[in-house]
Amino acid sequence: MEGNRLSASDRYAIKDFLHLCKTQALIEDLLGIKSPNPGFTFLPKGSYYIRQGEECAQKLRVWHALRPNAIIPDIFDWFRKHRIRIFRRALPDSPISGLFVDHPAAGRCILVNYSEDLYRQRFSAGHEVGHALMDTDKHYNISDREDQSNAMREIRANSFASTFLMPPELLRQWGTQDEWRSPEKIRDAADKLWVSIPALLTALRHCGLMDDATSESIKSLNLRLPEKREPELGDNLAPRQLERKRQLLAVGLHDLYVEQCLEAHSRRLLSMGKLAEAFLVSSAEVADVAAAFGRTLNYD
Repeated sequence: MEGNRLSASDRYAIKDFLHLCKTQALIEDLLGIKSPNPGFTFLPKGSYYIRQGEECAQKLRVWHALRPNAIIPDIFDWFRKHRIRIFRRALPDSPISGLFVDHPAAGRCILVNYSEDLYRQRFSAGHEVGHALMDTDKHYNISDREDQSNAMREIRANSFASTFLMPPELLRQWGTQDEWRSPEKIRDAADKLWVSIPALLTALRHCGLMDDATSESIKSLNLRLPEKREPELGDNLAPRQLERKRQLLAVGLHDLYVEQCLEAHSRRLLSMGKLAEAFLVSSAEVADVAAAFGRTLNYD
């Protein structure tokens, strides 16, 4: 359906992404992992799309008993554990930031462009979850920086992501409008929230804690954030293991998925050949994949 819009490399990456989604759904079925029922649902009301996004994010946080000051460093893992499939895949030189597919077998599936800035990836994940929860009349959505054909839905998804990652209640707890004028405070808050400075400035403007002039003034400073921390790499990895895991994250693998695949293999529910297919590698490379994620093959 989107053949003319997608490059050959994007189509190849999306094919692998859907393979991972279908494989994970199959493995969860083999392992007896069931989706909670009923899950969170949200029916947008009215015609004010920004408010719809805010309400959906607020209700989702309440549904999961998140405190107003709760910050989620690994947003990818958090959503995965709440039954939304998220895979990150490098899409170099692509205008695509994220993709949502309501798959008939795998359910709600999200692809995030691993080639983009880490904090943009976090926002993209939240944005696509917004589509998954609110655009229930669509089977898929591609968030493309060059396409504005669904502008209102994109604005609503942005509103969801912003509210979920930066709750207005938390921003108000952290300071008054005068206090938010401090560039140092902006930099420290963005670092604590794991968000970009432009995203934080937008959130502050929206909840009345910053005016446009102050926002533009702070933007002009080109503030630098401390080194961004990749939540899915973990700590204390040897240099070779670190680099290999980074490579595997770039093709879509992640800890939960690898753990489930290895568990199915250890129970003799998945052959070595199928395990290799699940990891997108040859059979000879399977042990290397397991080692990169701090695990070993169980041949018993």
